[in-house]
Amino acid sequence: MEAFVNYLFRLPRMILLLSLIALACLPIALSNLVRDASASLLLPVTLFGALLAWGLAKWHLRKISVEIILLFLGPLALFVRIGQLGGSLFELIKQTIVFIPPMVNRLYQKTPFDPYNFVSASDDLKQRILTFGGRLFLWFSGVWQGIQVEDPVVRTLIWSIGLWLIAVWAGWQISSNKRLLVGMLPATILMALVLDYTGKEIWILWLHLSLLLFLYGMSSYTNLRDRWNIFRIDYSDSTSFDTLVLVTALTIGLVFVSSIVSAISFKGIFENFRATLTASNEARTKSLGLEPAKENQVATGISSSIPSSYTVGPGPELSDDLVMVISTGDLPPMPMNAHPSVQNYHWRTMTYQNYTGSGWRNPSTFTENFPPNTELIEPPYPNYRVVHQEVTFPNETSKSIYWTGTLISAEVPFQAIWIRKSEKDPLLESDMLAAIAAVKSYRADSLLFNVSAQELRNSPGVYPDWVRGQFLGLPDSVPERVLALGRDLSASGRTPYDRAIAIQNYLREFPYSLDVPAPPAGRDVADFFLFDLKKGYCDYYATTMVVLARAAGLPARIVIGYASGSYDLEQARYFVTENNAHAWVEIYFTGIGWVEFEPTANQPAIEYADKNKSDTVTQSHRPKESIYDQFRVLFNRAVRYAWLSAIFLFLFVLIWIRWDYRYLTYLEPSQSIQLIYRRFRRFAHPVNRMTSMHQTVHAYASALNTRMSSLVTQSRIENWLSPSKDEINQLTELYSRSLFAPISPTRVEVRSAIKAWSRLQWRLVLANVIVIKDHLLRPRQTLGNEQ
Repeated sequence: MEAFVNYLFRLPRMILLLSLIALACLPIALSNLVRDASASLLLPVTLFGALLAWGLAKWHLRKISVEIILLFLGPLALFVRIGQLGGSLFELIKQTIVFIPPMVNRLYQKTPFDPYNFVSASDDLKQRILTFGGRLFLWFSGVWQGIQVEDPVVRTLIWSIGLWLIAVWAGWQISSNKRLLVGMLPATILMALVLDYTGKEIWILWLHLSLLLFLYGMSSYTNLRDRWNIFRIDYSDSTSFDTLVLVTALTIGLVFVSSIVSAISFKGIFENFRATLTASNEARTKSLGLEPAKENQVATGISSSIPSSYTVGPGPELSDDLVMVISTGDLPPMPMNAHPSVQNYHWRTMTYQNYTGSGWRNPSTFTENFPPNTELIEPPYPNYRVVHQEVTFPNETSKSIYWTGTLISAEVPFQAIWIRKSEKDPLLESDMLAAIAAVKSYRADSLLFNVSAQELRNSPGVYPDWVRGQFLGLPDSVPERVLALGRDLSASGRTPYDRAIAIQNYLREFPYSLDVPAPPAGRDVADFFLFDLKKGYCDYYATTMVVLARAAGLPARIVIGYASGSYDLEQARYFVTENNAHAWVEIYFTGIGWVEFEPTANQPAIEYADKNKSDTVTQSHRPKESIYDQFRVLFNRAVRYAWLSAIFLFLFVLIWIRWDYRYLTYLEPSQSIQLIYRRFRRFAHPVNRMTSMHQTVHAYASALNTRMSSLVTQSRIENWLSPSKDEINQLTELYSRSLFAPISPTRVEVRSAIKAWSRLQWRLVLANVIVIKDHLLRPRQTLGNEQ
């Protein structure tokens, strides 16, 4: 046991292991508390960040290099990963590699080439970056204004970058500066604030504190024993074991006492903080996915005349039995050989909003009886189209009313089942679950929004509280890979409409089949459909799209009813059979209301075209651009952005020169001179390749001066390169003194060397250009002489 304890305290990797476990408590807690936060993403980000910072500290790299890797490349990689830019970036790199050889041939041999693939790849990446950047801007603008913006992709990016910065800070402080508490403090503070706000998962905070206390005691004793060994202070062999027992006992005791008094002390500390939260602050925390703990609410159920739940089961056995006949009056009767454009409707009867993992349920509802011809929504109806429906049930009396869109009125008495009813805005803020009536036939009016794709794209991703509270929730049983897929599919969508279309199109690639089993017991329906079954019927499609849409921050619900059915041109009526039983999806758009989407593969997709169709040009009718036109577009685009790139490059060079000067003057004079000389040798390598490893520095300087003189072909070049001899000799002399002279160079000489090097490096750049040009032209000149 004693040998094991001694071995334990001698291993720095044990400190690293305990630190990683303590850090891992934060992403694990967030994955249980934050909507859309996935441990499969946050945990690797945290652990990799800490390990990378730990390793970079051990490698003793330059501080600027470490900062670039940890503070720039790390968040950039997360931006690419979470924003789903990797595919576009890879394609651009591939097309760039393919593009360079023809471009060089174009310059030297005037060979035509086609830059279309390169232009397309660059445009695609640029568009995706601008789209994701715009979503970030909108999210931060909403947070700044106290508006809750539903964007799980941006929210995941914010948490990932935050955890990355916390992890690299901890890894660097523990490894480089040996400051454990300073390194772990940000993680501890964030965990305490998050857990206090949510009021859940407090146990993981005590685990984190326990690990932190034990780790602090262990590392303190290790450092103390190292000092004893340095100063050769004798200590008992049992000290390690005694210290381990003492640290363990103190850790257990302190955590036990803290857990007892936490209900008073810890809660009292944060009581003022919680009391000062305003409505805008609550919106900011909710934008990050944090929700305070709520008491369990039990639904009181719904009317006994309609089903309270809807379970996704095996493929149903449908028949051709006629269910109802519907006339809308959109078209007059016409011969069968006519080819009109027939409107495709969905005949709804029921909506469900609470996903259970195996099906759907509804929350508590209330009923209201309406006499015939009662208008639920008063006119006028701007931007809406009124649909008049005459519905007949030829076989048996129906227990429900069917309609399309939003019900206005019915010519029969009925009982409305409400989840929410608003007198202020009944069209956008009311939520009628179903309409119950025993009828053989009836007439009803409903509203369909004349919405265009552009209007849907203009709808912001900011939703009323009742929409967020009822139509974004998902049970904890939904696997992380389903949530991650929803975020990934919607990452490149600029607007909520684009994200909904991306999810719909993804699901429509799955084959339709009624020959499918029910999900296994305890298995999530969406997960089973996406990753195992990979085929199904409308219930699977609709359920999965609602789950993916909610994972992407889109309020969605499932609707049950019938598809449009077959249209009889001579009778101008829809004939709806059992085979047309259907489920589809509605997504809420702010300022518009519920909009239908059709993810089922065997049904026609719902298209919302732009209103000004005459202003649009289809791809098939667009004139094909020539190769030179495409190149001209590429050239004009490059010129347009060249000035901006030049400004950024110029500013970067100025900042770099200023920082490098301060860095060189900050070092010891000998170190600074040697660093400048190593840079000088790297720059001079293409010019003076024929050097021996056994050359002295003065012999190298003499050979380089000779080589520089041989490159002079014009008087202007001679005037520019001639001063390089003095600068080369000056740097060589100072470098030799820094190595062998008893008195090191002074800081005045260092500043002089910096000035000499700042002039010499540009002369070496010119010399390298001359050497490369001669190397490229020599074979062609030789070939010309032979001919």
